[in-house]
Amino acid sequence: MIQWGAMTVQDAIDFSRLAIETTTSIQRFSDGIQMDPGDLPGVGGAVDVAYIGVDKDFDWIKKKSLVLKILINKHISDRRLMR
Repeated sequence: MIQWGAMTVQDAIDFSRLAIETTTSIQRFSDGIQMDPGDLPGVGGAVDVAYIGVDKDFDWIKKKSLVLKILINKHISDRRLMR
């Protein structure tokens, strides 16, 4: 049994990441979702982690960075294909 009351902030962060990574891994072997078998699973990719607590407002633990250059290049490529 998990001792929620004795969990440190770092334990909570680690547990949250474990839950997300486990869900992502399990969906790899699934055939869609329960409400729509055959549909694509909806979990995966880079995971952002933040801490929201009583003593602090909001603190990023891990945050993916967006690369604007990739988005601009894709937009230019897409526009060329539309012509």
